[in-house]
Amino acid sequence: DNEDSDLGLLAVLYDTCLVPRLVKIAFTSWYDGQCYNYANHYWTSNFFHSARMYYEDAGKKILSLGERNLAFILLSCNVRWSCKPDDCVPGADIDWEELIDSAVVFPWMRDSFVVPLVLWNSLDRKDSITPISEEYFAKWENVRQAITDIVPGVCLSDLVLSFEEWWSSQNLSDLGRIYERLIVTSLATKYSLYRQFSIAPHFIHLNRIYSVNQSSHAYKLLSAVKVNFIDGVKKPEKEALASSSNLPHAICWNVRTTSAHHDFILCAKPHNVSGQAKNSLALPDGSSVKGQLFGCKSLLWFSLSNDEDSPEPPKAFKSPEVCEAITNNKIAFLSGAGCLSPLVLDLLIVLKKLGSKQHMNIK
Repeated sequence: DNEDSDLGLLAVLYDTCLVPRLVKIAFTSWYDGQCYNYANHYWTSNFFHSARMYYEDAGKKILSLGERNLAFILLSCNVRWSCKPDDCVPGADIDWEELIDSAVVFPWMRDSFVVPLVLWNSLDRKDSITPISEEYFAKWENVRQAITDIVPGVCLSDLVLSFEEWWSSQNLSDLGRIYERLIVTSLATKYSLYRQFSIAPHFIHLNRIYSVNQSSHAYKLLSAVKVNFIDGVKKPEKEALASSSNLPHAICWNVRTTSAHHDFILCAKPHNVSGQAKNSLALPDGSSVKGQLFGCKSLLWFSLSNDEDSPEPPKAFKSPEVCEAITNNKIAFLSGAGCLSPLVLDLLIVLKKLGSKQHMNIK
């Protein structure tokens, strides 16, 4: 019972996005549960109820906004979207400052915002204390559908690292697949968000979607390539290849092909771009990169890092082919910081460190 209670506390803390007032409500609910020997589901339900009551203005604001506005808020807060308080939410007719005043979103880092999903996830939870109204429940379902309409092939859960995943991802290979998913769906989402401000053609320079410092080794490659993800994310039955001439206007994620050479392929011009997402805190060795360079003209290599600039490649690879590829801007080494939600990226890095430590202890 104590273990279930501790897991329940971790779960609700995870949902708070570490907003101080929500953290206090979480601990108070948990402590009351311990004092009165409440069942786990009872005190967690009490937490959801107390959080919604405290942030009643947020609930009213959520109900007052249209489904597509709410969808754009959620999408923007679950990727790395740089903005200022007086900016408008992409695709919506509301600015961030108004949402901050209503406690719908909260600042995170210096130029981005987060949404404590405890104020949103609870919309589809039929808890025993305060059953959700049919109006609220129906609106939440419409918001989730709007998200998929805006970014085809992507749902809200694709952009979020849930507590269940957080707790169960002791297997490092599972964490790698989660990292792949987050990179793919975040890139597709940022493409869709960027298009809300532009009447430009479908092909957009990749450095607009994934921004890096102009002094970075990756800048030339990203600025030279234009991508088209108008059809969102595709999961082909057969392996997508960078050499394909009929690639859909999407990110083709080879999740259904376990033996795929590349994790995903970006529809781009002047040529398609291959991508690898590795849940590694260190950059790869030369032999790993050399094998992945085969069969593609441009390669994006994602490693785990919260460095806002792309990590610089090692000064010396043993492989001359890799050195040549770096010199010729054929490969870009990137962190997830240019597209992933900062909160999610921080959690991924912590999970990787914990998982690596546990793996070493087992060995």
